[in-house]
This record gives sequence, structure tokens and C-alpha cells, in this order.
Amino acid sequence: MNYKLLVLDIDGTTADSQKKIAPEIRDALIHLQNQGVRVVLASGRPPEGVFPVAEYLELARYGSYILAFNGGKIMEAGSRTCIFDKRLPLHLP
Repeated sequence: MNYKLLVLDIDGTTADSQKKIAPEIRDALIHLQNQGVRVVLASGRPPEGVFPVAEYLELARYGSYILAFNGGKIMEAGSRTCIFDKRLPLHLP
């Protein structure tokens, strides 16, 4: 089976409880990207909280993505261009 996209949570999945990503995981994700698989980091964090992880995993180099705010914002990792943004209306409590 050939995968084209891999979506990963950061905290507790890609990163350990110390918020560190093991070198083996980094190497594996870079290897996948070298094979043409796009990696998407999915997080409840705001984009600014995901950018350092994306840089460490070299997402910009491979045209991968960031999914922030639990899917409320999707960005290209390299250009940091927003390709999707959905917010709750301000009138909601």
C-alpha cells in the first residue's frame, strides 16, 4: 500500500511527555518525506506552537503541512500560508 499523507498528533504521540521528539522518530519522518509522503502535524496548539516542531522535522523542505487549533487552521509549512481557516462566531459564549 502506498501512502501519500501521514497525519500525526504532536503531544503524547510524536513527542514524549517531556515534549521531546526522539532522533529515531525525526529520521523516520524525514525518510518518509523523502519517499514522497506528506506529513501533517496536527495539534490543538496555535501555529506558533507547532512551527518549531515543523522546523525540526523539516516539513518546509518537503511541502508538508501544519494543522493547528484542532483543525481550525491548516497551513503550508514552508510558506506558512494559510490554506484553511474556520473560526467560531464571536457571539458564541
